[in-house]
Amino acid sequence: MVHSQRRKESNFAFVFLACLLFFASGFCAASLVATAVPDDASCTVSILDSSEHQILPENSATNSYRLLERTAYIAKVTVTNLGEESWSGIRYCIAEDTSNTQLWGSGIRCLSNTETVESSSSKDFKISFISPSAGVSKIFGAVMYRHQNLLSLPCKAIINSLKGDAALGKEYSLNEVASTISGVRNFSVSMTMENAGYYSWTSSSPTYSLYLKRNNDFFSFKPDLVASTTTIGVDTAVEPKNQKKFEFNVYSSKVELFSISITGIMKKENYFESYYSISKEISTPTPTPTLEYGASYELVDISDSSGNKISIDSESHSYRLIANTLYNANLKATNTKDSWVGPEFCLSKATSASLQWSASDLCLSSGESVEKNSNKNFRIQFTSPLAGASGTLDALMKKGATPFGPSFQITAYSVPADAALGKDPSIAEVASTISGVRNFSVSVSMENLGYYSWTSSSPVYSLNVSREVGTNYYFGPSDSATSVYWTFIGLNSGEKIAPKSKKNFVFYVYSSKTDPFTMSLYVQMNNGLNNFENKYSISKSIPAPVPSVTAIPEATPIVFPGTVTAKVYDTDSEAAISGAVLMLANTSAVIAVGASVADGSYLFENVPPGEYFVNASKDSYTYYQTPMFSITSASPSVTKLLYIKNSPDPTITPSPSPSTTPSPTPGATPSPAPSTTPSPTPGATPSPIPSATPLPTFFVPTATPTPSPVPPSNENAGSGQYGTASQSGCLDSTISQVLIDACRVKGGEMKLVMSKTNPSCVENYACVLPAATVAAQTGVPTPTLGGSFDQALKARIQAESLKFRVRIDRFSTSPSPIDENTETNSTGFINASDIITNFSCTGNSACNCWTLSNLLETYVMETYTWYSYPFQCRFKTPVKGNYSIIAYSIDSAASDEFIVSLNQNERAIITTVSQGESVPVIAVVASVVIALGMLAFGAFAFFDFLFRDAKKISSLEARKSQIVEDIKMAKYRFMKRQIDEATFRKTTAEKEKEYTLVVSQLKTLKKDIKAADQ
Repeated sequence: MVHSQRRKESNFAFVFLACLLFFASGFCAASLVATAVPDDASCTVSILDSSEHQILPENSATNSYRLLERTAYIAKVTVTNLGEESWSGIRYCIAEDTSNTQLWGSGIRCLSNTETVESSSSKDFKISFISPSAGVSKIFGAVMYRHQNLLSLPCKAIINSLKGDAALGKEYSLNEVASTISGVRNFSVSMTMENAGYYSWTSSSPTYSLYLKRNNDFFSFKPDLVASTTTIGVDTAVEPKNQKKFEFNVYSSKVELFSISITGIMKKENYFESYYSISKEISTPTPTPTLEYGASYELVDISDSSGNKISIDSESHSYRLIANTLYNANLKATNTKDSWVGPEFCLSKATSASLQWSASDLCLSSGESVEKNSNKNFRIQFTSPLAGASGTLDALMKKGATPFGPSFQITAYSVPADAALGKDPSIAEVASTISGVRNFSVSVSMENLGYYSWTSSSPVYSLNVSREVGTNYYFGPSDSATSVYWTFIGLNSGEKIAPKSKKNFVFYVYSSKTDPFTMSLYVQMNNGLNNFENKYSISKSIPAPVPSVTAIPEATPIVFPGTVTAKVYDTDSEAAISGAVLMLANTSAVIAVGASVADGSYLFENVPPGEYFVNASKDSYTYYQTPMFSITSASPSVTKLLYIKNSPDPTITPSPSPSTTPSPTPGATPSPAPSTTPSPTPGATPSPIPSATPLPTFFVPTATPTPSPVPPSNENAGSGQYGTASQSGCLDSTISQVLIDACRVKGGEMKLVMSKTNPSCVENYACVLPAATVAAQTGVPTPTLGGSFDQALKARIQAESLKFRVRIDRFSTSPSPIDENTETNSTGFINASDIITNFSCTGNSACNCWTLSNLLETYVMETYTWYSYPFQCRFKTPVKGNYSIIAYSIDSAASDEFIVSLNQNERAIITTVSQGESVPVIAVVASVVIALGMLAFGAFAFFDFLFRDAKKISSLEARKSQIVEDIKMAKYRFMKRQIDEATFRKTTAEKEKEYTLVVSQLKTLKKDIKAADQ
C-alpha cells in the first residue's frame, strides 16, 4: 500500500513538472485525471428515514429514490478499505462530491484519532439532509480522501421528491342524530380516504391527519356553532392502497332547509395535492314528540338483615325499629306514563331525607324497560336512627339528573331494646364434685319488653352476668378474685323469645368460702353489640355449707313412639344401596345401628324425643352424615335421604371424620340413650349385615394398661417428643407438657422412674393412676353367659376397646412431585383415639415427625374420643422408597402404621396398614344377638336373675368413672381455650348433676343388696 501510494505521488509530481516545462494545460489536465484514478477504496450511498429505517430505491441500477418533499432523511455512506494497509486517524475522511452533491451541506466526516479501519473492512458515515421540494430531482454524492488524495471514485444517490397523495373513498355519510343540547342539531359524518402515495400514513414521526374545513356558514365542527375547521389525526398506520375511515360530528342551529358542504385534505407537515368535498342538503327537522314520565309508589315491606318482616305499629302508623340497625325497605314503583328504559332511569334518594341509604342510586339495568302500568321493585338498604329519634327515608324516580313524579316517604322511629327481671330469681347451693369448691345454681327469668324477638343467631342475644371486683365467688371453678368478672349465658340453638315473653336462664357460680357470705350479681340482656339499658341486681346470704343427701326419684317407664326411616342412594346413579351401615346417634351416644335392605332403607323404631343425626357408610363408598334433626311428640316420624358416592381408590378409608361430628347444643338436655354401645334398637328387627361391609369403629375409654417402654426419640422432633437419652442411658429429667396433659386427661400423675443403681438417673416416665380410678375404670367383672363363644366375644370386645387408632388426612409434601436430591417436608392432620406424645419414622434415609401444636381440637363423645393435631415430617436426602410412620400415645404404639411412598418425579402415596384388624364391635354384637336367641329361655332367665345386680353395679361404676373423665376433659379443653367459659360451665354443671344421681343410685343399690343378704 505504501509503495503504491508513493508511486502515485511520484507520478503526480512528474506530470506536474512536465506541465510547468511545456505549459500545455490541456495535456496537464488530461494527465492529472488519468493518473488520479483511485483504486484503494470503494463507496456506496443508501437512504434511511429519520427513524433510520432503510428505504428501498425506486431504481436499483441508478440508485434513485422517491422521497416525500421537504422531509428529513439520512444518507448512509459506506466506504470499504480495498488497500493492503489499515486506515487510522483523522487523515481519512469523506467529503461531498462537488461535481454532483446538491443536498449535502458544508463539512467533511473523518475517522477519529483512535479509530481504525482494517484492510477489507468497512466504515459507515451518516449525513442528515432535507429532501427537495416536490417535483425537484437532486443528487447526493460523496468521495473518500486521504489528506488531499482521492481513495475512491465518487458514489451517489438520485433523490426525486413528491407530495403525499390521497383519494376520497366511495363510502361517506352525513346523517342527523339525536342531540342532547337544546336548540342545536347534531349530524354524524364519516369520510373514507385512500392512501394513494408511496409511504405509510403514521400517527407519529411523522404525523398524518385529515384537515377539514366548512364551505358555508350554516354549521360548525363544534357545538359552539363557531368552529370552521378541525383536524382528525391518524390513530393507526395506513399502508399504501389502504383506506382509513374518519368519523366526526358537525352542529347547526338552522331549522329551515340548508346544505352542509365539507372539504377534506390529507396532510403531513404540508397539505397533500389532492382535496375532496362532500355535501348534503338538510331538510327541516321533524318535530320530536314530547314524552311525559310519571310514577307511583307502594311500600311492600320492611325487613331486618335476616329477612324477618317488620310489622307497622297500629297506634302510630309508623315503623318501630331497633336503634342504629341495618334494615331493608322493599319498594314497588309503578310507571304511570311513558316507558322507562335503563340505565337512564333510576330510583334516587331525595336530598331532604334524614335517613341515608347504604348504597347509591338504584338504576334499571342496560336494556331493561318498564312500560306504562308496569311495576319495578327496588330494595333500599338503610340504617335506623339513634334510640328515641325518628327519621324519614325519601325516594323518587329520575331520568338522568331530572326527577319526575311525586316522591315517596317512609317514617321510622327507633326504640331501645329492653328487658325486665322476673319475680323469682334464685341462688341455691347444689352438690359439688370438686374438692374444696362449692357450687351454686342461679336461676334468672328475663321478660322481653322490646318490640322484636330475642334470637340465638343473627343477632345473638344473651344474658350478661357480672360481679364486683374482688369478690370471693367466681364464674369458673378455677377462677380467682382477679380473673373473669362477667360471663354471657346464651339462648338455645334456634330459640326465639317473642315480645312480652320470658326466658329462664340457669348458670353456676363457684366459691371456696366455708363461712357465711353474701353473693351479689348483676344481670342485663345483650343483643350481641350492646348491653340493654336496664341492669338488675340479685343477691343472697350464703350460710356455711351443710352436708345434704340428694333424693333419688323413682324411675317412670317411658314409651318412645318415634321412628326414623333412613334411605341410602348412590350419588351418581341414584340407585338404592343395600348393605350400607346406618347409625342413629345423638351428641352423647349411639342409639342404634342397622344395615339397609334391598330398597336402600332401614327403620329405626322406639326413638325417644330429642336431637339426632344419621350417618351411612359402605365399603368403597364415601361417608355421609345428615345435619341434626328433631324427634318430638308433634313430629314423631322422620325420613332422611342419604347419598354416598362410590370411591374405589384403595387409599381412601370411608370412616367417620371427627370434623363432621355435631357439637352439643348449648342449653339442650341430652336425650336418654338406651345403650352406649352401638347395637340394634330394642324392639327393632335388624336387617342382616353382609360380612364384607365395614362398620365404623368406636373407641370406648377403658382402664389404662401398664405404660409401655418409651419409644426412642427422633432427631430434631418438635412438640410432643420424649426426653432424649444420653450415652449413659439416662433421660432428661424435664417431662414434656404433652405427656403431663395426656396423663392428666386419664386422671393420673406423671412420675419419673429413677434407676435403682443410679439415683440421679431417669430411666423412664410413668403415668400413675390412683387405685380408685383404676377400679372405677375396670368395673366389676361381668359373669359369662355361658360357653366358650361368650368368652371369645368378651376377649374380642376388650381387645378392640384397647386399640390406639389413628387416621391421617390432607397429607401433602414440598416439593411435589418428589426430588430425591431435595430435603422434603410434609404436612397433614392426624386424628387419634388417644393423645399423641411421639412418632417414629424409619426408611431409606433419616426422617422424623412431630406435632405442630400440643392439641388442635378434641371431640368428646359418650362412647369414644377423637384428638386432632396438625403434624409435620421431614425426610433427609436421598428421598426415595417407603417410609414407615408410627404414632405413640402415653400407653402404647398405634395399631395403624402409615407407609409413605416417595419416588422421584412422583407425588407422595400414603397407605394405612392396620396391625391385627379386629372384627368391628357392631358385627360382634350382632352375632351375639343371634347366638343369644338360640339359648334356652330358662337358662337366660336364670343367669339374668343371678347377675343382674352385679351388672347394674358394674354399669353404674363405669358410668361414674366416665363422668369424671368427661369433667376432666371439659376442663382440659377450657384450659386450652378450645371451648368458651359458658359451654364449660354448662357441661360441668350437667355432668355434676349426672354424677350425683349415679352416686345416689349406687348407694341405694348397694344398700338393697346388703339388706337382701342379711
